[in-house]
Amino acid sequence: MIGYILIAVAFFGSSIASYFDLKTTDVPDLIAIYMAIAGIVLNAVNSYLSHNSYFIISSLIVGGIFSILGAINYYAKLWGGADFLLLGALGFILPYNPLGKFGVQIQYWPFPVSLLLNILLIGATYTILYSFYIAFRKQGTIKLFFSNLRKNKKGLIGLTFFYIFLLFFIPLFSVYSLNQTSLIFIVFLNVLKIAPLFFALVLLYFFLKTIQYDVLDKIVNTKELKIGDVLAEKAVLKNKVIPANKIVGLTKEQVSEIKKELNSVKITQGVPYIPVFPIAVLVTIFAGDLVSKIIFSAVI
Repeated sequence: MIGYILIAVAFFGSSIASYFDLKTTDVPDLIAIYMAIAGIVLNAVNSYLSHNSYFIISSLIVGGIFSILGAINYYAKLWGGADFLLLGALGFILPYNPLGKFGVQIQYWPFPVSLLLNILLIGATYTILYSFYIAFRKQGTIKLFFSNLRKNKKGLIGLTFFYIFLLFFIPLFSVYSLNQTSLIFIVFLNVLKIAPLFFALVLLYFFLKTIQYDVLDKIVNTKELKIGDVLAEKAVLKNKVIPANKIVGLTKEQVSEIKKELNSVKITQGVPYIPVFPIAVLVTIFAGDLVSKIIFSAVI
């Protein structure tokens, strides 16, 4: 019974957060906090009833690790604050498959690893699709993308050749160290075959960068600024500097200070990433890890 409650808390909690993310882009931090508390309490009850400390210990460990990973993604500006908090909450709730023997039995990695990989894989697919949706919905985005390519053509070419260089010389070094010099030409041909793929990935990188920094980030009048907004650039005031990218966004005091001294600031909206979480929860519990399935299918 507790297993089903854990699933319900993880799915419905992240679904509620998804609603706020899509509707207002302002997800209350209390949602993730209450989810984390519920996960710890339920796993503690599970340990008490089963006389097995595994449930609460794994909850604390996985929740802590997920929180750290979420913080790293946040400070690397890959995720928003709500994404970071929700990942930690899911770690406290689902450190193992709550369905036990009734869940997916074939797991190539521990359940938390599968959950994390599914979040990243589904999230990457979702981000790309959402970015293309934004690009075709908002006029001028494609033109802006090609403008950025022209401005950064040296970086585009350099980054492409850098990855091709690595792709060629790593296997080349292995071939040389094994004295298999006859394979050098084969390695070279194989690298040439997939070189366009690396060029496409570099183009995708610049496209996503354009969406983030030129489309989703926007300058707003400070009259429109509200509690929880996240600064894309630091706000320089007379007596202090309010840094960008704080975990919980702007406080009431900071909003008031900015409004008194500045007319406009740049805030970051980002891709509403949270809808990925409820999808990943269900996929991991009922289907297992997608990454291993893809790898296995590719090998076969």
